[in-house]
Amino acid sequence: MTSTHYLLLLSAVAVYLVGTAEFMLSAILSPLATVFHVQADQITWLVSAYALAYTLAAPIIGFLSDRIDRRKIVLMALLLLSLDSLVIIFSPNLLTALVLRGFGGLASAALVPVIFALIADVISESKQATAMGSIMVGMTVGIITGPIIAGILVQYFAWYAPFIYTAIGCLVVFIIGLFTLPHSQKTVGKKLSFKVIKHVGITRLILAKGLWNGVSVCIFLLAGEILRQRSHLESAEVGSLMGLFGMGLLFGNGLVAKIEKIKVSNNTKLVVIILIIIVTIILFLSGWLSLIGHGLCLTAIGGMLGLASPISTAMLARQSAENKGFVLSISESVNNLILLSALPIFSLLISKNYLKVSIIMTIVLLSSAICLVLPIRQRIKRQ
Repeated sequence: MTSTHYLLLLSAVAVYLVGTAEFMLSAILSPLATVFHVQADQITWLVSAYALAYTLAAPIIGFLSDRIDRRKIVLMALLLLSLDSLVIIFSPNLLTALVLRGFGGLASAALVPVIFALIADVISESKQATAMGSIMVGMTVGIITGPIIAGILVQYFAWYAPFIYTAIGCLVVFIIGLFTLPHSQKTVGKKLSFKVIKHVGITRLILAKGLWNGVSVCIFLLAGEILRQRSHLESAEVGSLMGLFGMGLLFGNGLVAKIEKIKVSNNTKLVVIILIIIVTIILFLSGWLSLIGHGLCLTAIGGMLGLASPISTAMLARQSAENKGFVLSISESVNNLILLSALPIFSLLISKNYLKVSIIMTIVLLSSAICLVLPIRQRIKRQ
């Protein structure tokens, strides 16, 4: 029987590799464009192909994970992600690379939510939020270091070195997991998951999570351009400030265990977190702050997301019972859909300098998230 700490470490490394594979492209778009003989803006389709495949595949894989051993899905996903990272090196053109990148998104969709569901199977409810916070540290480290490692590997070795790095990493985790990952709980005769979602109000929490995550990540992705316009910073300086968001994520993940000890409902904690996000984004967009203030805002936004994500994921896992794989996968897809929908809107508003409209939009969307969280609290209280 694998110890809990060992299982959490292995899971954290697995999602670290997902985070690395997803975000490393941001640092090597130009070299990839040169390799595939396309414009730099066309190479971003690799990111879109990955995200689209992830969004579409996650609910299907989650549904299947509630009906077959999750261990098998995780192992197959690790192997697929490893093979995909290797095969993409031999792509003759961008179209082939896009198809292969889609398989990478499919593998990631089978890893992240299913790992969280597997953890919920083997760890007691009272410790799930803390455990998921520990695993999300892996994802956060991947998001922060993925572009850095990719840039270094491309500069000193070759354009395909980052793909070899992730391929080897996934293969190593696959081999270790083959001997150590526990089997998930076997269940028979499950009802359609949609009925469970409707009964316990999970849909509201999924939408709320998608809203606060989507808006916050949108602001983060556009923060670099905002800072560059306001302070006339160089790319290295912007990158350093953007790194504060990742540090905030790490800090938030690390605080989950302490926040869990506070004797108030998780819904109340989420409301407070969303309110802090609203205030922080307003301050960031307003332009009232100094450069240090902007950096603190990015750190705070990252910290709040680092807290909210494991808390809400644990809530979804508890409320969805035997359908947790499907529900967590739906949540991942909704996160991506809202992000992909909101990003072009915020990008247009900010590029036109309609910051007041952006602030109003932020308040409306995140206030909606609060409203979606509150009814869950009331419903659970009545039960």
